[in-house]
Amino acid sequence: MISEATEHYAARLPLPQRPSTEQLRSLPMSVYVAMAADSSMHDSAAATQVARNNVRDLQIRNWPGATHSLPMEYPERLNRELLGFVAAHDPTDARPRTR
Repeated sequence: MISEATEHYAARLPLPQRPSTEQLRSLPMSVYVAMAADSSMHDSAAATQVARNNVRDLQIRNWPGATHSLPMEYPERLNRELLGFVAAHDPTDARPRTR
């Protein structure tokens, strides 16, 4: 299904632009990023470095062996990480943060 979609689907809307350095530096919230190390859509090592250099409160993981289908390839592990990140950044939770 993915092969058919990539071969026959044409997006009618323009692709989103990469956020500027200024936009990344001004993010007021904690950010979780899951990068697919083997994605054909981006250079994950370069994107990871840009994020590390510019996002103030960042948790990032470059998933080895993952493609752009990362949520389908590692659903349980990714879900655990996302839920842990959300729990650690819950503004209604008064527990001290550990990072």
